Amino acid sequence: MYTMSQITLGILLIIFFFTQKVFAISNQFCANCHTMHASYFEGGTHYVITPNPMLLKTNCIGCHQGDTGVKNRFGAPIVFHTTNPTQTGPGYTLAGGDFYWMSSGNNLTGHNVLELVSSGPITPPGWDPSATSGYTYGQIANGETSWSRQLTCAGTYGCHGYHNNLDPLIAIKGSHHKNMGGSNTTADSNSIAQHPVGGAYRFLAGIYGKEDIDWEYTASSSDHNEYYGINGNSNYSNKNTISFLCAKCHGYFHSQMDDATTGSPFLRHPTDYMIPNSWEYSNYTTYNLSVPVARNSVYTAPSSTVTPGSGNAILMCLSCHRAHGSEFAYILRWDYRGWPGNGKTIGCSICHSTKY
Repeated sequence: MYTMSQITLGILLIIFFFTQKVFAISNQFCANCHTMHASYFEGGTHYVITPNPMLLKTNCIGCHQGDTGVKNRFGAPIVFHTTNPTQTGPGYTLAGGDFYWMSSGNNLTGHNVLELVSSGPITPPGWDPSATSGYTYGQIANGETSWSRQLTCAGTYGCHGYHNNLDPLIAIKGSHHKNMGGSNTTADSNSIAQHPVGGAYRFLAGIYGKEDIDWEYTASSSDHNEYYGINGNSNYSNKNTISFLCAKCHGYFHSQMDDATTGSPFLRHPTDYMIPNSWEYSNYTTYNLSVPVARNSVYTAPSSTVTPGSGNAILMCLSCHRAHGSEFAYILRWDYRGWPGNGKTIGCSICHSTKY
């Protein structure tokens, strides 16, 4: 038999669990993400769910989906809009793009994560099994020549969290509690030393960067993410750049890009490569959201300055692509078809300023 004091203590602990704000992402209530039972009321709605590990109400995509805007009922940023996020300028999707277009089955417009679609194993284009060999936080796909499993949000076959565990939830466990999302944090060696995933940029183990306070929902040349990149990092020597994150799966797109003797011609579009201060490229001097650049140091505040020929003008994978998805083929930030010509200006024109 329990004593009255024990029962009272138990009730108080439950109340504390669901009402006390804690050191967690976005400083949200525990009950925004967790439930003590698989049946609960929220906002006048009765939800009945299948019990999830770690008392979570849903999985990665379930927690980050919604109709419109930047956040959903969980207080989480929306990366999968259930209604078409029609382009209306900054804020139509967040910085990483959106899974909306891929959810219809078009794998060219987004990463086909298992949490959202079931399309079977697809070996990533440019897959290099050796790209993450010996990587501190685990090797993606265990170095398989062809992937035996489908891409997931996190884990061994995913982007976020540690890569030494198949279960996405275990791979990212505890990270949200170590990162004050929404507080404009900087991910660098100090923060990663405290927690390799929670202290990293966007829970990408070991990756440096500066997180925008609202995930670029409202953004401008002076209000945006800051990415980390190193000029000439095609040999993976620096494993903290945002382009190395992409190289984990698409390594051949990040390998040596030109003739070792002459430096030309390019065989692949360069990444982790400094925009030169010459010819048409010298005109890119103000940060442009259509073609973001990386920096060779971790900025502690967003900057609108781009200086071709310097370390604050590094071309990266995300200069042209979105991370989650976009409405355009190959997850590009713009529709390159029909360009150049007819005075059409798109993202390519930001660097190639004389071609339109």
